[in-house]
Amino acid sequence: MRALTLSCLLTLTVVSCKKKEEEVKPKEDGPPPGCEIVDYDSFVGKTFVLQTADAEGKETVEELRARLTFMKEGAVTKAKYSAKHPSDVYTYTCTPGEKDLTCWEDNPRLGDFCRTLFANGKECNAEELVKMTGCTPEDAAKTVTAFQEELKKLPPKEVEDMKKVFNSPNNQLRGLLRAKIPKGKCYLTVSDRYQTMTFGAVREMDNVVGSAHFFPSQKDLIFEHCQENKNLVALATPDAKAKPGESVTEWAVGAKIPFRYVGEAAAKPEGDCTYLQDQYAVYEPLQKGVPVAAGPDGNLAWGFDHGFTAPGKYVVHLNRYKACKGGAPEKIDTICQYVAVK
Repeated sequence: MRALTLSCLLTLTVVSCKKKEEEVKPKEDGPPPGCEIVDYDSFVGKTFVLQTADAEGKETVEELRARLTFMKEGAVTKAKYSAKHPSDVYTYTCTPGEKDLTCWEDNPRLGDFCRTLFANGKECNAEELVKMTGCTPEDAAKTVTAFQEELKKLPPKEVEDMKKVFNSPNNQLRGLLRAKIPKGKCYLTVSDRYQTMTFGAVREMDNVVGSAHFFPSQKDLIFEHCQENKNLVALATPDAKAKPGESVTEWAVGAKIPFRYVGEAAAKPEGDCTYLQDQYAVYEPLQKGVPVAAGPDGNLAWGFDHGFTAPGKYVVHLNRYKACKGGAPEKIDTICQYVAVK
């Protein structure tokens, strides 16, 4: 009897150990230990960056032109994505599905949808616009009316040219992102596509990035869309005078480049207001919350100096803020400029 009891105890011990091992061992299709991206909600508040191989194919490097972040607006998941554009950032609204998170670009260009429908031999009407874009019936009706008026004014040759442009696979109507976590991995597989229409059929085409892996990044990156690049100029010398659009584009490696604001908006201080700026080079902050005061000429000294240590094409950004009567700073705009370093 005792031998039987001992045998049972040994059996129970083995079974118990096996259960403990199973509990500790991670699931093959689950995230690796320590991974913080486990479901769609875990995307929120995180930044993801495309990783590519270097020129020799030995190491992976972050391609900061292709960066992605997620946030919540109420109960809705939104995404901001740069699509490898040097200064544009696009906003998407996302819907969770069984296989992936599907995100459509916000603010579809309704006029282009009308032109595309017409170019593909279809009628542009309010019902079709609402169905294709999710816009309001009011906006759809206004767009249809505006398009009909536009069409009346176009000469026949321009009508034919429009048909060629808007019945082409290169006609990008609206961006489409799909993101998912591959089994057992701690990164996102992102499909970067756009919607178009050719020969009467709606199609999806690969965008510049296509399908790629985006890895979590701890970097503080800019996700504001650059509103314009005419008024932030690179001056030949710090005291040079320049007009909007007169920016020096080519620079030597290591040269200190004076980037200055030369526009009229918020050029001079007003009443009881203070001013701040965030300075970025290649999407990463140089300094944030820098106070801006008026110079000898009475204009606010928006801008900063920065140099680059290797040849290449670079972009800088400037976020401008204004706070009046002790209130919180409010953003004025996001501006940018490009330079080539040789």
